[in-house]
Amino acid sequence: MDTTHANGGTHSALPTITTSLADFVIKPNVANVENEPTGLKVICRKLTKLDFVMVHPTLKLGPVALVTPDREMYMLSSKVVGTVEEAQLTYAVLRLAVSRKGETLIVPERIGTDGWASSFSDAITKAESIWAMIVSRSEGQGKGHYDAIPAARQTEPPVWPEQTMEELVTMAFGPRLIRRPDHPVLRALRGE
Repeated sequence: MDTTHANGGTHSALPTITTSLADFVIKPNVANVENEPTGLKVICRKLTKLDFVMVHPTLKLGPVALVTPDREMYMLSSKVVGTVEEAQLTYAVLRLAVSRKGETLIVPERIGTDGWASSFSDAITKAESIWAMIVSRSEGQGKGHYDAIPAARQTEPPVWPEQTMEELVTMAFGPRLIRRPDHPVLRALRGE
């Protein structure tokens, strides 16, 4: 099976990934770990008001199910999604971004039909071609939207990591990939 790198190249799946993320991708009907050889640090988090980023136009993984019971984000295998209350889940597509500070980020793009989700998707799309800061703008009563604010100075395009999206997501989540229904985080969410 060939996998695509952020820089566009392909190769056979690397032996450093011991398990496939295929069971983490939710069917349509339905953290930080360092890579020893490269020293690359990949972070999965929401963007802040200090992040000027560029988003890779094609590398993404999803849809996936996420839970955030505390400040940490966890990704659930599709085999355990049914063990968690729907209200506790967030469905998202994971996007690769690079910040101007040189951070490699995995950014969750929430799936939804509300104004927040659609405006975030629009802002992410804008950030595929320019350096931008993605900010929320509240309009009161729980209404609002996201905007992509272009950087005043558009510098060189980012240097994308050479790893595949699957490798980058594995690096970002590490032990926060939940595969078993008896995982302590899921047990806590169920009140066990």
